[in-house]
Amino acid sequence: MKIPRNIIATVLLGAMLLSSTSCTTLPKNIKSIPNDIKEITYSIADKENIPYILGSAAAIGGALLVDDSVRDYFTDEQPLEDVDEIANDYLGRGELHVISSIGMYAVGEMTENAKLSDTGIASLEAFMFTGVTTLGLKYIVGRERPGDGDNTSFPSGHVSSTAAIAGTISAMYDWDWRVSLPLYVITAFVAASRLNADAHYFSDVVAGAAIGTGFGILAARLHKNKESSWRVMPLHDGKRSGLMVSVDF
Repeated sequence: MKIPRNIIATVLLGAMLLSSTSCTTLPKNIKSIPNDIKEITYSIADKENIPYILGSAAAIGGALLVDDSVRDYFTDEQPLEDVDEIANDYLGRGELHVISSIGMYAVGEMTENAKLSDTGIASLEAFMFTGVTTLGLKYIVGRERPGDGDNTSFPSGHVSSTAAIAGTISAMYDWDWRVSLPLYVITAFVAASRLNADAHYFSDVVAGAAIGTGFGILAARLHKNKESSWRVMPLHDGKRSGLMVSVDF
């Protein structure tokens, strides 16, 4: 099985980030990545995720029913013949998603925009979880692609990676349509381009979108919960001693 470059990027990124967290000069939000990964892993089994998981399963099941019809349409009509390379070679590449996430983090740090900085870190974490999950399912399911015949069709790595970034940013900014709409237009374009290239079935791209968005939501939820924190500190003014409670919102 040929391992997609998206997945290779995920593994290299994870190894690089985990090894760098031992450096004492790194910012706190980078050093917290190992703990974030643990917390996101635990949160997968939360009961509040059940509706999303069931809805995603229903969407994938529905997509399976129309896989052949959708494939026939794209192979016959080729509606994106002149533009699908933009998504296949650029917009859907994991390398671009890593660079975009690092860019958000860097700009956030330079401008002292904590939310943008956290969004960059959350996007990287969602990208890693999505990549590992996508690779695992590709090996487990082993679905043959409709076009070139290898067995890495399910789910789509291009779409899952794109959706991970879209889902994270959207959730961090409370699903503001001005943020979410363009991000998911790009995700839909990537999905349609993979269908147009006959690289995936419809259910492959639906599954990719569900996986990426799901991990984006989990990563964003963790980071947004960090925005409100309680701190208890000792207080001593020479005459009195006690505790001071501070809450950040």
